[in-house]
Amino acid sequence: MRTLITSFSLLLLLGACASVDAERSQMVASITSAERLSGEISTWRATLTTDVPASVVDTIDAFKARASETESMLTSLSADSTAGTDLTGLNQALRTVADFDTSTFAPASPTARAALLDQFDGLARNLRGSVAHTRSRA
Repeated sequence: MRTLITSFSLLLLLGACASVDAERSQMVASITSAERLSGEISTWRATLTTDVPASVVDTIDAFKARASETESMLTSLSADSTAGTDLTGLNQALRTVADFDTSTFAPASPTARAALLDQFDGLARNLRGSVAHTRSRA
């Protein structure tokens, strides 16, 4: 009986370790996803001309959704899997991208739209910096 309990305890311990390892892998993948997202936003912004159409809101909304999904993944991880890695700055950077307000975009002039896109690109650069800080401490 004692051997059975010890074996069961060992299996639970191994299962918990595997779960933490799987979550750590998810964390690393999410950090990589955030880095990729920041690069895609900046590259996309660089391809747009100064006469920006209002239709780019659909693309911005897709970027915002990806940022929100990545943040949700990171905030769902257990404390054991994130131990030693402070995700606060990265989560905040993802949240600011996800919360970018596009409600004034369509009625704005092309010049104002370009300025708004520059602001969105600035959020992407901030996200890239947050990824670098998080990776250096992970």
